[in-house]
Amino acid sequence: MNIGIVTFHRALNYGAVIQGWALQQYLKSLGHTVQFIEYHYKFEDSEKWRNVTSLKQAILVIRRYIVQRAFDRFRRKNLLVSRTYFDISDLKSSPPHVDILICGSDQIWNPEHAKFHSDEQASWLQFGDPSVKRIAYAASFGVQSLDAHWLARWSLYAKSLDFVGVREDSAQMIMEQLEKKCWWTPDPTQLLLSSDYLPLFQKIKIKKTKYLYLFRLGDRIKTIGQEVAQRLNIELQTLNSQTLTNRFQGRSPERWLAEISQSSFMITDSYHAMSFALVFNRPFVVFLDIKSSNRNSRMLSLLTRVGLESRAIIDLNPEVIFEILNTPIHWDVVNAKLAAFREDGRIFLQMAIGAPKPA
Repeated sequence: MNIGIVTFHRALNYGAVIQGWALQQYLKSLGHTVQFIEYHYKFEDSEKWRNVTSLKQAILVIRRYIVQRAFDRFRRKNLLVSRTYFDISDLKSSPPHVDILICGSDQIWNPEHAKFHSDEQASWLQFGDPSVKRIAYAASFGVQSLDAHWLARWSLYAKSLDFVGVREDSAQMIMEQLEKKCWWTPDPTQLLLSSDYLPLFQKIKIKKTKYLYLFRLGDRIKTIGQEVAQRLNIELQTLNSQTLTNRFQGRSPERWLAEISQSSFMITDSYHAMSFALVFNRPFVVFLDIKSSNRNSRMLSLLTRVGLESRAIIDLNPEVIFEILNTPIHWDVVNAKLAAFREDGRIFLQMAIGAPKPA
């Protein structure tokens, strides 16, 4: 089958890029030809220049384009993309020649990403010949619930999809409100085994010393991280995508994966960093934001599925973090649950791709 994927593969975001690659790799392993629909999301392009009101912010934009090159190299090397589309009208008038369209994973149905009508329609696969099968895989709303406006607006979109897999249990409830049958499926990063990622970074040299890896969280965590690392008697390594001084250090997606895979412990507030801690069996702590129940629900959905919700915290207390990191994870139990979830995702994709298009 010829399959086209609509997702945020162009985002300057480690998880967004690698989850797309993971879905591509799994589909290719089934013998399919895969391409990413090179649609330029308007909300992404508009955010590149948002808040550029000072010299400091201008420097941040420049640094953004420096690290952009590392992401572009990854995409050129590892992702097969279609021709470029800038608008839904272009997608409708000259759609890609595919048998199947898949939207997802990631927060493609987040209302915040639907500010532009073109983006909204692209994410719900409102283009292409009617004979093309339309599948959502591990799609996320990024919120726990939708108000009446979005439910009414997206009901017809949901019903136009042939098969739907969602990433969070909360999304299942939303799909029920949209009156569309769905399956709970894992993020594409969970479709693959840890060994499947090795070709991406096996040539990257990582220092042999043990280290505590901090990803994102902002400057407030660094002092606490230093204290925890000292108590663990290991080094501290940080990669903060949220501040001017650390945001763009030139880390490629491959190096980011390598650093997670080789870390001794990790503290993060990133969904995909947490997902890869599970893939590589790295002890971790996830910080939940008490101001964002929507963000937390994404984390807790996966943690609950594998029985590790106790690794989530809301208070950056070094004593609590140290205690959790020193609490052994029974990886044999966790891996068994991950394997079952992985199989759910694989079965769904094989079923959705192989089944006749519903009338």
